[in-house]
Amino acid sequence: MAFILLQASTFGSVIGLLISLAFALAIFLLFRSIFLWYWKVDKILENQQKQIDQQKTIIDGLAGLYNLLESAQSEYFKNK
Repeated sequence: MAFILLQASTFGSVIGLLISLAFALAIFLLFRSIFLWYWKVDKILENQQKQIDQQKTIIDGLAGLYNLLESAQSEYFKNK
């Protein structure tokens, strides 16, 4: 009989623990979204992504220019 009562009280504490964890997670997610909104983290990330895309475009353009100059230089020395 004592074993059954022990299991019942353990089950209740597990349910309480799960409810507490769910509540804590909900509060964490709520405050996280508020802080991210307040500090404009989403905008910062968006701007960083735009900068990365622009840098990739610049790098690709410079690589193309370098290849063009390199091929022109090699053609110049072949003809000389």
